[in-house]
Amino acid sequence: MSNLDEVNGIIAATERLLNDASEQALENPIHTRNQIKAAIEQLHSVRGFLL
Repeated sequence: MSNLDEVNGIIAATERLLNDASEQALENPIHTRNQIKAAIEQLHSVRGFLL
């Protein structure tokens, strides 16, 4: 797997987390918070990889 594929996979997973969080926001705010935190951690890993 190339670096670009790895970054693309992480970004896609982050997008899925955020989409799930937005769908669950009103029904389950704790789940939403956890999904957003996980998405932020994934974005940090991409930033660290790119820097």
